[in-house]
Amino acid sequence: STIDILNAMQLESFTIGNHEFDWSLDKVTRYFDPSYEGIKANFPLLGANVFYKDTTIRPDFIDAYQIVEKANIKIGIIGTMGYGLESSIATAMVEDYEFQDPIYWTGYYAEELRVNHDVDIVLAVIHGSSDYTNQGIGALTGQSRVDATFNGHSHQNYVRFEARTGVDMPVIQSSSNGRAVGKVTLNLSTTGEVINYQAQNLTASSDARLSGQSAIIDAKISYYYDQVEPLLNEVIIKSKETYSRDQLTYYMAELIRVSGEAAIGLHNFGGTRSSLEQNQNITVATLYDIFPFDNKVKTARLKGSIIIDFIENGASGSAVVYEQGLSLGTIDPNQYYVVATNEYVFDQTDNPFIDGDDIIDTGIIIRDVLEAVLRKQAETHTHFDINLPVVLSKLHDTVLLKFDEMIEIISIQA
Repeated sequence: STIDILNAMQLESFTIGNHEFDWSLDKVTRYFDPSYEGIKANFPLLGANVFYKDTTIRPDFIDAYQIVEKANIKIGIIGTMGYGLESSIATAMVEDYEFQDPIYWTGYYAEELRVNHDVDIVLAVIHGSSDYTNQGIGALTGQSRVDATFNGHSHQNYVRFEARTGVDMPVIQSSSNGRAVGKVTLNLSTTGEVINYQAQNLTASSDARLSGQSAIIDAKISYYYDQVEPLLNEVIIKSKETYSRDQLTYYMAELIRVSGEAAIGLHNFGGTRSSLEQNQNITVATLYDIFPFDNKVKTARLKGSIIIDFIENGASGSAVVYEQGLSLGTIDPNQYYVVATNEYVFDQTDNPFIDGDDIIDTGIIIRDVLEAVLRKQAETHTHFDINLPVVLSKLHDTVLLKFDEMIEIISIQA
């Protein structure tokens, strides 16, 4: 559905980002394979600095650049991943790849585009927003010079510039989820040189064209909506209270702990993407809004001293919960405990889990755990309440697994 709609939007190119790795890169690149029998993208996937690890071999069906010709002007578009964004991807999904220096590869292909393809304008599209990267691209000169840079990843809304000799380089990022459209106008001299620019982020309130509807896009959305309509409209249960993203993160940490039969549970705050409002209808679609990533529950046995060190020094981005009677202060440094978390946190090489004992990949998607809890609550309650006992339906059959643990109310420090 996504590829079909992007095709209808008539994209010139698409630059790869971290979420293209969420379900494995192969599942995305197949849409760019000419031999694929399903819907194929009619635009290229760009990733000039995306390589198999320790090589300069790019995965199949990922290109470095695209050349577009408009009104006799040749425009080269170079797409790159932001440097270091491997850490934003589950290790299992990115361990075979690396994102090399976007400054170097942007300059490399800018020169190739100007020298070998005689382009008039070079645009850099980076799935990243590092000032260092923007400054480095802005400092490229001669045949490697870049005329404008488009950022992504951080979901910010800004227009900036990198000062340099001649015309400065505009840098723009246009929010997220279609809230804005970046517009950069480059004015050329009669000899094809950029002499000035204008850059702005357009919104529905600032440009009437963005407040209208596209009949073609609406028809496609309706077609796919009808196929998933039961998931969108079947109300599992209503929310008793307003629950913030932080509260839901702690709640998910507890569900991960219980489903992994662990003493300690963790869930990263960045893995929770939405909140719940009081009396809100909760559907499967709601669960995808809150927990969009298909992360599985994984467990390992770790020594208490290692757990204490990690929680005190490395777990600031995660909610941590404990079984009844246990806390950070009561962990025995010499005793071993089962710890459960999602695979994104588990697989990070800076975290201690991959070096633990008795590692188990449960295969259970964390979102499915929450759905099981909600459906069980709905049998006896009209509203979802994070203070009710956790009762999980076994996720692979109808046998019920009942747990005695009560969810603690976690006080979130400001």
